[in-house]
Amino acid sequence: MSRFIRYIQKEDIRLFFMINEGVKCKLFDKIMPVITHLGSAAVTISFALLIIILSKGSITGPGWEIAASLTASHIIVQIMKKIINRLRPHQVLNDVNTFDIRLYSYSFPSGHTTAAFSIAGSIAFLFPGFTVLALSAAGLVGISRMYLGVHYPTDVLIGTLLGFASAFYVHKLFLFIQVM
Repeated sequence: MSRFIRYIQKEDIRLFFMINEGVKCKLFDKIMPVITHLGSAAVTISFALLIIILSKGSITGPGWEIAASLTASHIIVQIMKKIINRLRPHQVLNDVNTFDIRLYSYSFPSGHTTAAFSIAGSIAFLFPGFTVLALSAAGLVGISRMYLGVHYPTDVLIGTLLGFASAFYVHKLFLFIQVM
């Protein structure tokens, strides 16, 4: 088993540098810091509140579903970060392009990616016509986290799965509540 874990760690670092160094260019240096903020607390919470307002505050409306998914996924991320205690790439690896972003909270899983996929998954279930746009935006958030040097690929992968799973289960719960 330890051989398998070492292989995953080695590939994680290789893929991290492929994104962090391998696709580096001036255009990405400018847009990735903007894209990464789509997964920030300020943007994701504001988006949920906007949808709540637009859906006239209905307790089973899409805004509350998005907010519930976002909340559930955030709680899970914070618990996992405290249990796993994975250091950020710049704290472990040399020559990481950090763009002067020096976070010292734990790395695993990616909270920005989880939040982005929590919202994207909710949008996919609630507004299927926006699925490709929402998932593409969330995917770019995940890529931006590696490009900016603050997360490993496995941080982003697990964040993706957590965010989407949160959206799925919260959606099922809201459907159940509406039937009652």
